[in-house]
Amino acid sequence: MGASLIDGRAEQAVPVVDAVDALLNLIAEDAAPLSCSSQVAHAKVIVRPGSGAADQLAGHAAALERGGATVRC
Repeated sequence: MGASLIDGRAEQAVPVVDAVDALLNLIAEDAAPLSCSSQVAHAKVIVRPGSGAADQLAGHAAALERGGATVRC
């Protein structure tokens, strides 16, 4: 994800990936006793570069290269 958020303390834009990472570090101690560490860690996957839409488009392009058909609506 190439988006940025405003860091109020630093008064500057920071990449979403960095903001999420900082937030996860703050809540890591609380996630463990709540048995949700894996769910919290999954946030890193959600904000990683590339998106589900990008993955779908790449898969579609690959299918077309293999001779797949395009459905038109």
